[in-house]
Amino acid sequence: GLILNIELLIKKYRFESLKQVFDFYYLSTSAFFSEFEGNFTGILYNKKNNDFQVFNNKTAQKKLFYFDNKDFSIFCSDLKVITSYLRSSNINFSLNIDAAYLLLNSGFMHENLTLITEIKQLRAGEYAKSENDKLRIQSYFHLRDIETTKDNKKEIIENLDFLFRKAVELEFSIDSKYAYNHLTTISGGLDSRMTALVAYKSGFKNQHLINFSQAGYADQVIADQISTAYNMPLKKVDLQPDSLTTIDENILVNDGQTVYTACSHVFSILSNIDIANTGIVHTGILGDAKIGRAS
Repeated sequence: GLILNIELLIKKYRFESLKQVFDFYYLSTSAFFSEFEGNFTGILYNKKNNDFQVFNNKTAQKKLFYFDNKDFSIFCSDLKVITSYLRSSNINFSLNIDAAYLLLNSGFMHENLTLITEIKQLRAGEYAKSENDKLRIQSYFHLRDIETTKDNKKEIIENLDFLFRKAVELEFSIDSKYAYNHLTTISGGLDSRMTALVAYKSGFKNQHLINFSQAGYADQVIADQISTAYNMPLKKVDLQPDSLTTIDENILVNDGQTVYTACSHVFSILSNIDIANTGIVHTGILGDAKIGRAS
């Protein structure tokens, strides 16, 4: 994945290299990754102590699955890789009926469940740690631990604005560092519009906008207006019913953790546009739930 603030941490603690960052955090705290910002999962194996830590970020945008029994543990970002290994090793696994009903009812998987009873997923802000040959799942970040602010309304809005701009600038700066194009999704909604326009006002004006919508629908019309007003090129992709036919391809990408119709249009679009020399795809995903996060 992508850790956006590594250089800031190197500067903050006056390190000279990325290795010093990991050495410092690993020796000083069990959840050394708690200060990392970005879209990532990771594993750190200590050969000397023969132990490991596997971690997810604070929003679990990337999936990390695991199987654990008395003999071994498996961690992988691909559910099929784990099931293929279990099948080749003659280890039985079964359909999680309750998880399947949850998926059908809400469209998404809940908690640490997967469609396989014996396989779980690391949730947002969680990490797995080996201790005395046993696997422990712990939390380093949870929304319940956030303290209630005593700031007034004006201070809250100002701080929210500051944090939003900081997050947007952090992710767009990564594109600039590697001379990548800024690819930003745009619709008629507030979330993606905020990402695009705050980035524009922060100096990232050479964005390539992409819109996927039913032709003539408000999402497309408003995106056109924004593109014209701010002189940013817009690639329009009309939603087509054919996007619903690539069932197996969609499930291979999302591991059956999401009803495929919810993301089939995005899969179709990203499979049919030129993303050469593109870094992060900047979206409004998680919009009002988690502001300013890279997708």
